[in-house]
Amino acid sequence: SITSAEANEVTAALWPNPNFVSASQDFTAGLSQLFERGGKRQRRLDTARLSTNIATSDYSDARRTLVFSVRKTFADALLAKSNLNLAQENLKNFQEVEDLNKIRFEKGDISGADFLKIELQKLQFQSDVQDATLALKTAQTTLKTPLANPPDLAEDFDIEALATYAKRKGVHLVGHHETACAVSHYERQLGAALDLY
Repeated sequence: SITSAEANEVTAALWPNPNFVSASQDFTAGLSQLFERGGKRQRRLDTARLSTNIATSDYSDARRTLVFSVRKTFADALLAKSNLNLAQENLKNFQEVEDLNKIRFEKGDISGADFLKIELQKLQFQSDVQDATLALKTAQTTLKTPLANPPDLAEDFDIEALATYAKRKGVHLVGHHETACAVSHYERQLGAALDLY
């Protein structure tokens, strides 16, 4: 974490404490101090600072990935809602076709086999509505997952109302790039880390 990396920076900058040594049997005492040479302290500090930069970039990348995930699942949920509306409209329109053909069947205009085919086609439209409903429920559940499943978000929250609210607030979908920029931090740290040894 960033806080841990910053704490490591503080630790890396510390000078070693002197050690007091005493022996009570022969009444001797001593003081020892470690002197670091060759710029080890500065290299240790450089490495710690670069580690903090990496932790910061990793955090930014994780945040960016989460935001992208939420935006993508939101767009998927909007698409699922639109597909459900379309499937319901198609079923309604086909129901009208079936009702007209039922009248034609009763008048003897079409055969029973033809009317049976029409009824079987209706099953496909009903199946489309069920599939679209399932896709919407799945999209809503998927949307709740990156949000840590908030308890105050209703099971069947209205995606269109959420989209309208987002539009009012100026929220738009944004593309992203996977690498963020953390690679450059790792490359900068490599030299300082190798100099330490």
